[in-house]
Amino acid sequence: MTGKQIVALVVGAIIGIAGLRYVGPLVLIPALSVAACWWIFTRLGLHPRLVLPLAVAGGHGIWFLIGTVMTLAAGGSAQTLLEGRPGGPDRPRHRRVGLRQPVQARTRRPDRL
Repeated sequence: MTGKQIVALVVGAIIGIAGLRYVGPLVLIPALSVAACWWIFTRLGLHPRLVLPLAVAGGHGIWFLIGTVMTLAAGGSAQTLLEGRPGGPDRPRHRRVGLRQPVQARTRRPDRL
C-alpha cells in the first residue's frame, strides 16, 4: 500500500466511526451498499473514473430498495412510501412534535351580531 492509500484508509475509518457513533447503525446500510457496488464495478473491470460515480448512484438505489422493503415488511403501505411521513393519510399534519396546535377559527355567535 502506498502512503496515499493508508491516509485514505485512516480518514475513511475515522469518518465511518464518527458516523456510526453519531447516527448509529443506520449509516451502515448506505455505506455497505456503496461499498458493495464499488467492489462489483471494480471486479467487472470498469474504467477507474466510472467506478466512484456509479458506485454512489448504485449504492443509493440499493439503499432506497432496502428502505422500501423494510417499510413494507414493518407493515407500511405504498401510500406511506409515497407520502414520506408516518401515520398515513388519516394523521393530521399539525400533530408533529414541537409545533403548536392550530388556532380554531372563531365564528360569530347569533346573539352577537
